[in-house]
Amino acid sequence: MRPVNSIDLLESLKRYPVFDAARFAASAGLGPDSAKVRLFRMKRAGRIIEVQRNSYTVHRDPLIVASHIVWPAYISLWYALSHHGMTPQVPRAMAVVTTRATFHRELDFLGTRITFIRVPPGYLFGYDRLSVGGHEVFMAYPEKAIVDAIHLGRISASEVFEIIQCNGRELAIDRLVDFAGRSNDGDAARRIGYMLDRAGRRPRGRPRIPPGTTPIPLDRSLPAEGPVDRRWGVIDNVGAGAEG
Repeated sequence: MRPVNSIDLLESLKRYPVFDAARFAASAGLGPDSAKVRLFRMKRAGRIIEVQRNSYTVHRDPLIVASHIVWPAYISLWYALSHHGMTPQVPRAMAVVTTRATFHRELDFLGTRITFIRVPPGYLFGYDRLSVGGHEVFMAYPEKAIVDAIHLGRISASEVFEIIQCNGRELAIDRLVDFAGRSNDGDAARRIGYMLDRAGRRPRGRPRIPPGTTPIPLDRSLPAEGPVDRRWGVIDNVGAGAEG
């Protein structure tokens, strides 16, 4: 096979959000050693970007690249909430939820910090398939991003409550309650249920809290001090009840 010229090679590589050295060699029509040299030269010229070890791309949009660095995976938390218009913040970080181990827990891609969060296989649900630049991008539904925020403890309860308050009519409450239940995290379900209740979007049912059950703090990172809602078994330590 004759080597492929650079213009045709780059055009061919655009088909892949992320590719490895073997894919590059096959696309370039070169053996491993010659491909290694050419790959190095194209990286040095800025035509190819190294994402991490044996992982490359010709795309400069982190949205195209992030959910393909490891598979299966989807984008969640602040980036997903921003994508869905649930927050005015424009995050410079992107959280990738995956069932797979990665070389790095965090990496920088052209100024965007990409963080990888590993979860059990049964937790990988609640995301949609989008098309960005002709490529599939896997993005959490806003309701799953909220569940992730509470279950994973990556966004404070006060910030989540503000998102629910400001976007309550846009959120699919039944979907949010379903996702909270499917997370197999009863504490997260209670926290989300309480916040929905205080925001005036009352779920259809409440969990049965056995008498004597120790109430949990709404924000687990803060002292468990504040009024107790016995219906949900939640200590409001962020003042959500005062605003509901």
